Amino acid sequence: MRMLLVTITFIWFCCGVGYAFYDFKMSSIAIAVTGFIAFLTAFINYRQNSKKDKPMQSQKIKAKSFGMQAGGDLNITFTKGDKDE
Repeated sequence: MRMLLVTITFIWFCCGVGYAFYDFKMSSIAIAVTGFIAFLTAFINYRQNSKKDKPMQSQKIKAKSFGMQAGGDLNITFTKGDKDE
């Protein structure tokens, strides 16, 4: 979905630049500039969100305790002190 938005805003920017060269007025330049801003915003959001899509979970537990973490899989960790009991 995000890549579709980047593609649409890029097409908008290209059409805006073409229209600005065809009809050099303030309105056509404004269309090209807003297309460029929309494309940059969509592209930056796409790049930042693609880095966040890789879930990395980690936790640190102290002695005589256990940690439980569920996020796609279940991970239960025991420390050395807990295995005595």
